[in-house]
Amino acid sequence: TAVGPGKVFDFWKVVGRVSRAEGYGSGGAIINGRTEPTGALAGGICSCSTTIFNAALRYGLEMGKRQNHYYYITRYPVGLDATVWKSSSGAQQTMTFRNDTAYPLLIRGINRPGQVRFDIYSVPSGRKVTFSRPRRADPVQARDTIEYTDDLRPGATERVEYPADGFNVWVTRTVRDRSGAIVHQETFFSHYSRVDGVTLVGRRPGDPPDGTIVYVGG
Repeated sequence: TAVGPGKVFDFWKVVGRVSRAEGYGSGGAIINGRTEPTGALAGGICSCSTTIFNAALRYGLEMGKRQNHYYYITRYPVGLDATVWKSSSGAQQTMTFRNDTAYPLLIRGINRPGQVRFDIYSVPSGRKVTFSRPRRADPVQARDTIEYTDDLRPGATERVEYPADGFNVWVTRTVRDRSGAIVHQETFFSHYSRVDGVTLVGRRPGDPPDGTIVYVGG
């Protein structure tokens, strides 16, 4: 896709209609604070929005709408992920940026199984981009749990959630032009919630009732 000088890239406007007729399937999503492996149509599309966001960020463009995920996903740069979603009620979260250079941008996706990549082509802007070290605060340690269920054969186990620590993080980006003057400088804040791990365990005689949750280690 091309983004002209002064124009805004809006993720959902560029993607267009999302439906099974357009070739989308069910994929992973975070719903009500839990991971649902097939919980949403086009689940996993945040890999695209996050990758494009980071490409634009590193090119030195004027960034717009962006929201972090509910919990930190380790394959993304800490504090620099960009979730997108649409609800059945019409609410949505998108990701945007503006081409504040004098030349058009061409965004090219080069996606293969297990890999998401986006390249931005344009006349060199001369901008230099630097990032601060992520500053973390307010850590909340996640715990691991087991949940007894009648849906598995007795004694069988299934991991359905990995523990993810909660924390706040700030990352500052500075963009300078050819002369060294600051073009953009902003701090991205992310609040990642704690998510406790969950392993389902098939109930055996004498085990606690179906749905009982026990913290590992006490």
